[in-house]
Amino acid sequence: MNRYIILAVLSVLAFIVACTSDSEDPIPCDTSGITYTNEIAAIFNSSCANSSACHNANASSTFSLANYANVESEIPNNRISGSINHRSGFDAMPKGASKLNDCTISKIDQWLADGAPE
Repeated sequence: MNRYIILAVLSVLAFIVACTSDSEDPIPCDTSGITYTNEIAAIFNSSCANSSACHNANASSTFSLANYANVESEIPNNRISGSINHRSGFDAMPKGASKLNDCTISKIDQWLADGAPE
């Protein structure tokens, strides 16, 4: 009888440990095949170039990130990557907001590394 109780207790403990140690795997960050049109435009439009953000089409004190041509002109000076990664010598962006999540930054950095395809 004691053997069955011990076996039952061990089974319950094994079940509890198995269930509690199964933390959800983070959603993988797919950085392949990213283009401005299919992903980057939405990121910039929601974080940088919306009507309440600094880099919209009406930006007078900053540069606009509202379209590909404007974004493309900022790529050579590494301003985008330096700012979103909060590197020394760059203004941390988005200004006055939390840093973009790691996956979003990885997508932008990979897009830039791939030559910033439209």
